[in-house]
Amino acid sequence: MEFVTNKYNLNSIYTAVDNPVNTVYVCESKYKLDGTRYTLWEIKDHVLARQLVSQLEGNGNCDIFSIGSKMYFLFPYREFRSLKDFYKGSSPTLNEGEAICIRLVMECMTCKLPFPILQLILAQERINLSKDGSVYFDYCIDLTEFSVKTMERDCANQCVGILLEMLEPFVDQKANSQMILSAKRWRSGYSTFIELYKDVHMAEAPAKKYKLWVRLKRWFKRNSELLFRILLVFCLVLLALVIIMIISQLLTGGVPFLRLFFNPFKEIGTETMLQ
Repeated sequence: MEFVTNKYNLNSIYTAVDNPVNTVYVCESKYKLDGTRYTLWEIKDHVLARQLVSQLEGNGNCDIFSIGSKMYFLFPYREFRSLKDFYKGSSPTLNEGEAICIRLVMECMTCKLPFPILQLILAQERINLSKDGSVYFDYCIDLTEFSVKTMERDCANQCVGILLEMLEPFVDQKANSQMILSAKRWRSGYSTFIELYKDVHMAEAPAKKYKLWVRLKRWFKRNSELLFRILLVFCLVLLALVIIMIISQLLTGGVPFLRLFFNPFKEIGTETMLQ
């Protein structure tokens, strides 16, 4: 499917969400050689379209336009690296887990998304963990449950549920962060993300110093993909050099650059260098 305006010419790569209220397409720019991708919302409900315009108009991360009778909202595309999957797969320590929790809260505070949209992102777990440990959101969400009545309190307490799930593996360690969030959640909850940030940050466990071999093991585990790529490139370079040497040997009977490592001068004028 193609979406054409005076500013964009987009080709749909695949459909991420499709329901009676909205469709979400992942699109690629037709005329940009770098293959720039976008997340495109097609809104089918006119009331929802008006509500979204009032919420997102002027937002720097969103471009709004219409094609025919339908409204479209264009966002940057972000690769889906599920926080839930990659967090568990990395087997973090308590310190690492709490650090990621803090980054999630900070992303909620700084993303500049309206609370009704942020709440859906959190509820549908469109939360991602990058290779460097940073947290970011993507925009492939179902807008069926969208409500303009959603407030910061709703988002903060939705976030608490995610944080408690992330801290669950550390219950046996009696993590202060897990106990404080759990108690506060069932008493009165949180009204703002600032409150939530303060509690998680204040309860963060002191950094534990591990032995050198443990730190090296964790470093190799975190960077295994990068190390593999470096090793692969190194092997390819070596292979290329071997091929060049073989071709040179066949064509010239020698390998010219190897002569740099030997003294080719056996005699200068009438004097021999072998004496």
